Amino acid sequence: MSEVREIKQIRNQLHVMLVFLAVLSLCIAPHVEFRYTAKVLNLNDKYYVPTAWNELQHPD
Repeated sequence: MSEVREIKQIRNQLHVMLVFLAVLSLCIAPHVEFRYTAKVLNLNDKYYVPTAWNELQHPD
């Protein structure tokens, strides 16, 4: 019986960790993705996209 309880506990811990990582990646991904695609494609030179990152790049 204790093995079943351990398996359920491990499964719950994995589930909590997956949810945490998903939320964390949703928070981080937009900034990182925009920053690196902007650098690769030089979007800052061609287009003005009103985001917080561009506000830092172009304070005027």
